[in-house]
Amino acid sequence: MSLLLTVSDARDGYDDDAALARSLARAAGWDAASVLLVAPGGPRTAGTDATGARWVRVPAPTRVADPLRTQLKAIDDRLFGVRAALAADPGRAARLKLAAEERALRTLRERVEANGVDAAESIAAADRLDALVGALAREVKALAPTLVVACGSEAFLAAVRVGARTVHVEHVADVSTDTEYGLVVRERLAELGSRSLFDMPTGRTVASWGHVLREAGVEGAPDSLPPVPAPQQAEPVGEGFADVRLGVGPAGFAGQAWAWASAARTSLGVTAEVVTVEQDVLNFPADVRPSPAEWASLDWQVTQLPRALAWTHALSESVRPLLGLLNGSVLTGDLPALRRAAVSVGVVCHGSEIRDPRLHGRLYEHAPFGDEFDDVPRLQEVADRNARILNGFAGPVFVSTPDLLDSLPHAVWLPVTVLEPDFAPGSAVLERDVPVVLHAPSSPRWKGTSAIEPVLARLVAEGLVDYRRLDAVPPAQLPALLREADVVIDHVVVGNYGVLACQALAAGRVVVGHVSDRVRRRVPLPVPIVEATPPTLEAVLRSLLADRAAARAAAAEGPGFVRALHDGRLAASVLRPWLSGAVRW
Repeated sequence: MSLLLTVSDARDGYDDDAALARSLARAAGWDAASVLLVAPGGPRTAGTDATGARWVRVPAPTRVADPLRTQLKAIDDRLFGVRAALAADPGRAARLKLAAEERALRTLRERVEANGVDAAESIAAADRLDALVGALAREVKALAPTLVVACGSEAFLAAVRVGARTVHVEHVADVSTDTEYGLVVRERLAELGSRSLFDMPTGRTVASWGHVLREAGVEGAPDSLPPVPAPQQAEPVGEGFADVRLGVGPAGFAGQAWAWASAARTSLGVTAEVVTVEQDVLNFPADVRPSPAEWASLDWQVTQLPRALAWTHALSESVRPLLGLLNGSVLTGDLPALRRAAVSVGVVCHGSEIRDPRLHGRLYEHAPFGDEFDDVPRLQEVADRNARILNGFAGPVFVSTPDLLDSLPHAVWLPVTVLEPDFAPGSAVLERDVPVVLHAPSSPRWKGTSAIEPVLARLVAEGLVDYRRLDAVPPAQLPALLREADVVIDHVVVGNYGVLACQALAAGRVVVGHVSDRVRRRVPLPVPIVEATPPTLEAVLRSLLADRAAARAAAAEGPGFVRALHDGRLAASVLRPWLSGAVRW
């Protein structure tokens, strides 16, 4: 069968064009694979995702030695030897010879330091490029693809090096000619001339990708993404699940541990339990809820250890430990014990523990990572640490929201899940003269509350809306409060959507928020959230109030969207390959 291979530098973010090309090629009956160049450190890893597509993660080569520094060090080492010989008081003839050599070495050093910088930087840039391209080219050659989609210049140079038929996509974060490295890359591209089948700028539509792939030989490539079929009913439980015992924990963020465990129980018939450390507020359902003191207590941990080691599969939230703090505050300390007990371990990331502030701030215009936030260095340190751990992790890695694929491009999207009670409809929206607008800033910074509330204050002053803010509402009460609203404003800064938005959509509310094009392209169905950012929020809300029929139409799409992607059936199908043992790491 023909193979489409996408090659890209994952350090610049998840590449949407590569994902679109793979999806369309698979719809046309082709196999699909991807090669991702990731940050240095950790081993080369490979696997198969939930769709059956192969992937390879290649750590970038470590930085090559700087030729200028190497040359200067060699001169300095020789100078040290000459000066040591002079200090030994040699004979007159030897002294004259050594003195002459010392003057020559000083002159050479000055010349190299003054005139050798440009040449040395050029050599270092060329060496770096060769190392990157070589790492990619080896993987391309090994996979022997029928067609390569090369996202970025290094990927294109690698494909050309092995003679692969190639579609070249200019990456949104491609190298700049302002740097020595960029100049070397451009020189290499100029030497090749136009060698790709197509040069395609980033950000084209799905339809244009279908045309390009057909022209490149992918017969039957469609002009639209095939929908992801949500199972209409639970599939019969097979022998592969009869003995599965799944443990999930310990964070319980937004009740997702319980929701995923419930989905696995209902759709797959597995035995599942949730362990969640007790919180001061917002405690979601759990089977085992240790207090923070118990979680840190050796006695409690020893007592609970047999329970955890009896699991067949364990899903760690946010790279946190599953056995209490017995082995430290990070999952890696628990892995030896879990693996000796033959427990298959996976990780699911929710947000800030893996979201790369540098990358997210570059990709999302309104991301809350500016200089005004003094915790950005700490968030960056945590994200970098967890990325290093997961780049070398031998197990499945999931993310709960599509934007996190920017930071973990090899991960699999495990959709957030809302449970059946969330689908109870509220009253018809926007029937009141003064509609209720609700905002629930569980974290005002991440919701963009400082941009939302001044807009709502102006609308309230004009008598246009009734604003209700929810803070620290018990989880069991939140769905009913959402159903009382006409419009729910989720957030306007992060570029993503999560559990609260899904709950409001399931209840048939008008949901307003910022869901970036990057995220919308990754979701297999149109996201019925009315788009708004800080600069556009007021105009969007006034438009909804002026055209209530259009707003009601948007609200009506919500329950069907959540049923298709977020009622737990799709999440269970994502977990199925891991829990059944069909895919191994």
